[in-house]
Amino acid sequence: MTFIEYFYYFIHCRVYLASERHDADKEALAKHLLTHIKFCPTIPSLRDGKNDELFIIANGPSLQNDIGGYEDLIASKDVLMMNNAIQTPLFAKLQPKYYVLMDSMYFVGNAYRDLVEDDFHKMRLVFEKTLDMLSALRNNLILLVPSVWKHTLTFSNPYMRVYTYNVFGFRGFEWLEKIVYKNTLSIPSNACVLVPAIVSAIAMGYKRIYLLGCDQNAFLGYCVDNTTNKLSIRDYKHFYKEAKENTHARYESMDMGERLYHDHLIFGAYSQLQKLFGSEYRIFNCSSSSMIDAFPRASLDSVLGGGVNRYLLISFLLLSLYISCTFTKDSKFAHGGVR
Repeated sequence: MTFIEYFYYFIHCRVYLASERHDADKEALAKHLLTHIKFCPTIPSLRDGKNDELFIIANGPSLQNDIGGYEDLIASKDVLMMNNAIQTPLFAKLQPKYYVLMDSMYFVGNAYRDLVEDDFHKMRLVFEKTLDMLSALRNNLILLVPSVWKHTLTFSNPYMRVYTYNVFGFRGFEWLEKIVYKNTLSIPSNACVLVPAIVSAIAMGYKRIYLLGCDQNAFLGYCVDNTTNKLSIRDYKHFYKEAKENTHARYESMDMGERLYHDHLIFGAYSQLQKLFGSEYRIFNCSSSSMIDAFPRASLDSVLGGGVNRYLLISFLLLSLYISCTFTKDSKFAHGGVR
């Protein structure tokens, strides 16, 4: 690694560590980053002038109602899914082209003490099942992961290609941000997997990006236990059914101020992406219930032309055409056949 690369990552490690971790974890994480870092992420190599539309499917509860009747149409498009979506029937229906992971728990478990140990052990089986299903997948898939943790993926799947992005949060001059984000050298925030999903879509050259299941309202469930004085999230649900104990998470090393600051970074990242790329890349929020106000809204009906209603219309037209042709044929034979 050259001096310039060390300097680059020294700056970005400082940004990442200052915003995401406690003092007790910073030294260990910094050593890990410098040991396993890769300067050039590989997602930009997927850039293609033919890339047009991409549907980013997040896991918010609104997805369950929003996508009904549109599955077949969306499945015919390029689709990106994330986190534990592979465990749902919707994954098999949509057959996504891309899949993105970012949470360190998929790669190094609870090494950074994000969650109380009891809560992590409840969730560990969910994380492990996702990795096991990715390992056993028999459909082509492009997996997008942070470069710093790619080496922890122990499975080898001939149907899967793994590409990387840099997970470090960065904010600076806008002209520099645009270059950095477009090449996934950094992202505006590493506090939510939707951010690298959008950045990756831009880096791959997709001109129209549609967001679904992006409720982004977990902050409505923030609470502090009056006995332990610890922060937790209640009723943190997804579109799929999950065990009740998995909808409540207690944080080990994060207080309310830090959690709200992370939310500030997340929503600020969306606004910055829209500001930097909104004129070149059209990003639409198609979620019926969402706290994200940075991107213009659009309905799936307007994007896809009617969804299930479109199929009903086509069926009706074909039926009408069949009846018309049958009636015309019978009428000709009734008058002595075709001349």
